[in-house]
Amino acid sequence: LMQEFEVYKASAVYVTFETEQAQRAALKALNAGRFEVWTNKRVLLEGFALFRRNFILDIHEADEPDTCRWCDLDSTGAERIIRRICSLVVTFGMTLLSILTLPLIRVHINTIFYSVILSTYNIIIPLVVQAMVSFEKHPDEGDKQQSLYITIALFRWINTVIVTDLTTPFLAKLGVETFDMMNSVNALLISEMVYSPILKFLDIGGIIQRHYLAPRAKTQELMHDNFHGGYYSMAERYTDFTKVLLLCIFYSPYYPIIFFFGVGILFVQFWTDKILLMRAWQTNPSIGPETSRFSRRYFTTAAIVIGAISAATVYANFPFTNLCNCPDGDDKCAVDVSQMYSNVTLLSGERLESVATSAVALKFCNQAKVSFPPDPEHQGFDNIWMTKSQEKLTTIYGWISFVLLVLFAAGLFGHRVTTFLLSLWKGIYEPS
Repeated sequence: LMQEFEVYKASAVYVTFETEQAQRAALKALNAGRFEVWTNKRVLLEGFALFRRNFILDIHEADEPDTCRWCDLDSTGAERIIRRICSLVVTFGMTLLSILTLPLIRVHINTIFYSVILSTYNIIIPLVVQAMVSFEKHPDEGDKQQSLYITIALFRWINTVIVTDLTTPFLAKLGVETFDMMNSVNALLISEMVYSPILKFLDIGGIIQRHYLAPRAKTQELMHDNFHGGYYSMAERYTDFTKVLLLCIFYSPYYPIIFFFGVGILFVQFWTDKILLMRAWQTNPSIGPETSRFSRRYFTTAAIVIGAISAATVYANFPFTNLCNCPDGDDKCAVDVSQMYSNVTLLSGERLESVATSAVALKFCNQAKVSFPPDPEHQGFDNIWMTKSQEKLTTIYGWISFVLLVLFAAGLFGHRVTTFLLSLWKGIYEPS
């Protein structure tokens, strides 16, 4: 009897219309500024738009019914933020684990095993991230996909691109040894083109569900649940694309042919995803173009900007030897061209029986110390390693990368800030 009189507070009110034109007309008429909603005082809103002639409503265009997360509508803003922070902390911990283990594998085992483990991380960790994002509270699937996209993209970008670059010694950037960066990137490209699609195509989780869990299910319904097909998300698939895009753009100054590898990887990804989408994956809710628009507007553009900064830095650091020509008349750089050294141990541990001095006098200079934007002036007067054409190209690349970064920041924050300020005073609803 008590349940009949229990009162529930409304989390949201959804209004349906017979036509889309009527919906747009209502949204246009009732759309108010944030200050008007917060203070319940009419400024620009017409008097007929007041609810019960006294209240200003907070009106938004509703999402599609199958994308709404109905059980999360009553969650507060503080609860959503706390849950997202917890999810990011767990993701950061997994990223830190990857940063600590991958360099050890690369140094103490080999680059092939390093690339295989890295590709495995890129497949397994997003599954954990998806479970963590399910713990979060989101009003609709589009918002959930954005959160999933950001979390997975940050992990994959750091894991695939940044870790390899940061853990490579400066003198090993252009080397030919197994540990050197180009060999590591080559192994990673082959792994992404061959190993990752095979592992995804095998659908190990689906095999376990269908052939192990389903026969042991207690009820018919639980058995059917194991035949729904593999789960996929648009956010995870788009991050796989932007990961390859960033990998190719970031390392293209070192290795221009990498773009052909990138085309091959994306070609294999397309056909693998198409086959799995038609044959193995389950149907997901229709979330609209939010994820693709979000990826194109922010992460694809960010990958291009990061690639431009990487190119400018690489051309400034070239030839990655930490050697500069000695100026004329510098007695400290005087060298006897006939001098011979025996039993020389290199930094890599290799021993040479004899080494003859070079006919050209060179000295140590720190080529890794580059300002932003990269500029030839940071070399100094007595530590010059750039050629004239390199100085010109570094200047052009440096300022182009700086302009792109400024434009990206202006587009990222300028539009949001302008929209927010306008929304304080008036409604900004426009039919999409």
